[in-house]
Amino acid sequence: MRYSRKCPERPFENYISMMIKFPWSTPEIITTMQRDHLYEYYKLATATLRFHLNKPYHQINNTLMMRMVRTALVCPGLTVNQKKGILTSSEIPCPEDLTHYLESPLDEQSSSQ
Repeated sequence: MRYSRKCPERPFENYISMMIKFPWSTPEIITTMQRDHLYEYYKLATATLRFHLNKPYHQINNTLMMRMVRTALVCPGLTVNQKKGILTSSEIPCPEDLTHYLESPLDEQSSSQ
């Protein structure tokens, strides 16, 4: 409890770590419910971080939101709509170098024909 007061970024960094370390490479062991719960928690954490960053005085590094968004966008286990939901929750624009992560596979197939 005391440590998290001294380091307010810690809970958000834990979410980033969970998203990165989740076994996305073996989708057969991940249920849709697990993925959806992780998405909802991550989206709520993103909204909470945005709330804290909007306060006039905060001790959180401003780059943390971009790190959270980047982690979600490159996550292979989230759907395109889930990635868009996290981006909406963050209220920041999508980084130019990551816009291709917001294209659904059907969009990619139709554009290549």
